Amino acid sequence: MRRFTGLYVLTAILVLTSSVSFAKISVTTGIAVTEEYNDNIFLASSDEEYDFITTVSPAIVLEYAPAASINLGIDYRLDFGFHGRHSELDRTDIKDAQEIRFNARAGPFRRFVIDVSDNYRRVPVDIRRPFAEGNASENMTASNVFEISPHAEYPLAPTLLSRFGYAYTDTWYEAEEGNDSGSHTAFASLNKRFPFRLGVSLNYRFLAYRPELTGRYDSHRGSVAADYRVGPHWTVRGEAGKTYIDFSRASDEEADFWSAGSEYRLDILGGSVLSAAYSNSMLQPGAQSSRSVPIAGSITRGATERQRADLSLRTGEPFEMTVNPYYIRDRELKTGMEDRTRGIAVDIKKILSAAMAVSLRGLWEKQRFLPEDDNVYRYSLGGGFDYKAGGNITAGTEYIYNYRDSDTGAGDFHNNIVRVQAKLVF
Repeated sequence: MRRFTGLYVLTAILVLTSSVSFAKISVTTGIAVTEEYNDNIFLASSDEEYDFITTVSPAIVLEYAPAASINLGIDYRLDFGFHGRHSELDRTDIKDAQEIRFNARAGPFRRFVIDVSDNYRRVPVDIRRPFAEGNASENMTASNVFEISPHAEYPLAPTLLSRFGYAYTDTWYEAEEGNDSGSHTAFASLNKRFPFRLGVSLNYRFLAYRPELTGRYDSHRGSVAADYRVGPHWTVRGEAGKTYIDFSRASDEEADFWSAGSEYRLDILGGSVLSAAYSNSMLQPGAQSSRSVPIAGSITRGATERQRADLSLRTGEPFEMTVNPYYIRDRELKTGMEDRTRGIAVDIKKILSAAMAVSLRGLWEKQRFLPEDDNVYRYSLGGGFDYKAGGNITAGTEYIYNYRDSDTGAGDFHNNIVRVQAKLVF
């Protein structure tokens, strides 16, 4: 089965390169029990059905360095779910309940590194259909993205560095409509640092993309990138280039791409950071957002061009806050289907004391789907309170409200979720 290829590869790396003379290990285990009330588990427009859901979540976090040149991290969790009124939705099978994230880095030779990563989690199937934060069953599926990348760097001069390598990515979805794929990537770059705080790189990448449901293609991508430190608090960066795409059963495509970004550190609000970025490029196979904002593309798509713009403000005091307005335009090259999303995400956390913390998060999105020209508005608001009852025990409550409203009226819903949780860390 493809979903755990990474585990086998990672085990082989550890066995072949570990040393008994050096070992560092850190293990944290725990278990959480959550009781949830969900007033619309199927995200229906009418005749909503509620349920009480009990979730038992054992977890383990492992950090392991069996040799000086190897680092391993594993975050593994099981979410067994039991529904009071809809037992057919129970998650009692390990393959349906688990979430795993691991990464490893092995450096068996000087200047040569092997990176391995694997992420198994639930993602939206199609963003054109109803889905909601905290609702794990409707329009969601299991996803696994595995990647292994041996790569090296070699200095050609004191300020000139070459990098080259290879990456294999395997993407799997449990849903039959998910576009499983494998891809091979070869990459190389020359990086030059100048004494006046400027860095420039020449980059080339070849990609062989092999999806199961859409057209296969090879692509060649070349670019020039630069970053410049304007001052102690201000950095700017940019990249421009061209991509040539050779489809196996369709006409070839070529496209310009570019990106630009800037980051400025402010001496206010606990050392806040203000950043802005824009990019226009091909969406990478298996790419999923690691952020809480569900902005990953639909898993049913083929070759897709993405335009994205972000503003972001992050603060540290008197509370931790992230404000992120964004715009995303995804266009599938061969079908012309286009998804446009603009929105703003806010995440706030306040530490009240050594034992108490409160959090608040919100999301507003407007989605436009072409060529149907359907407009959808999505809202999500959530908040929580955490209390550390003892050295190893944490209790908390959480509330989430989700809302969807479309021009056609199809898929509209309201959804309220209330949770109470207790967690024990060993």
